[in-house]
Amino acid sequence: MLYDTNHVDTASDTPFSGSEKFVPQKAITASLVEETDRLGFLFKMIGNDVASIQFESYVYSLMSKLSSHQYLGGYWDFLSLSNGGFYMRLQGDSTYTITSPNGHQYECSVETASIVVNLFALNWMTQHPSLKKAYVEAFAAHYYHLKDFALEHKDVSLILDLIV
Repeated sequence: MLYDTNHVDTASDTPFSGSEKFVPQKAITASLVEETDRLGFLFKMIGNDVASIQFESYVYSLMSKLSSHQYLGGYWDFLSLSNGGFYMRLQGDSTYTITSPNGHQYECSVETASIVVNLFALNWMTQHPSLKKAYVEAFAAHYYHLKDFALEHKDVSLILDLIV
């Protein structure tokens, strides 16, 4: 699993010394992608049609697998994040029992389950052997954007327990 423990000052590319002032950051928000923008949304975010289709397909199959086949299909919304990321969220208000490859299991809301599944799918795409480096980097960036969003989520401890 991708996990960044190095915090780097992007202005100077040096690790933070700890003497910098703390500047509160705005909360990361999610916005529903309009129906008219859905068709090209994943391509816009990833930059490759094949990789976008592979990612979307992997989200569906992972949801089925991680929910012990409770998920039998459904309509997924696309959401863009204010930090430049995105994720796919299953519609509805059902709950799903998500079992992580690490053995942890939780009853999750649709939103929480969707975030977990997207994090796994984004991570998997960073390890896809046939993707060019630029697309791998795009998936990695989107993983970190979604992880940052998840760190502000009400179910953050559950999400982290499932993905780590």
